[in-house]
Amino acid sequence: MVPLRWSSVPVDLNGVTSYPRKRPPNPAVSLAAHSPLGRRFLGWASFRRSAVEELARGPVMVHIVGLRYARAPGDRFGAVSIPVTLPGSILK
Repeated sequence: MVPLRWSSVPVDLNGVTSYPRKRPPNPAVSLAAHSPLGRRFLGWASFRRSAVEELARGPVMVHIVGLRYARAPGDRFGAVSIPVTLPGSILK
């Protein structure tokens, strides 16, 4: 394979490593990400973190924070909280 030349710096494509996105460990995060609000937020938010809060009754609350603009759930800009109803005992 011929090395790619970018400017005067040679780049060997055999040495390039890719890091695929990991699937979220909690199914509630995936459901929230596929909701209309989740898709809109994740379309522009970078460096994101998520947390799942189990409520006493009803849905769980998925908090997604874009770390460029917010630091914690509930911040006025850069954070979103999405209620998600899980079927059955999917969390257990």
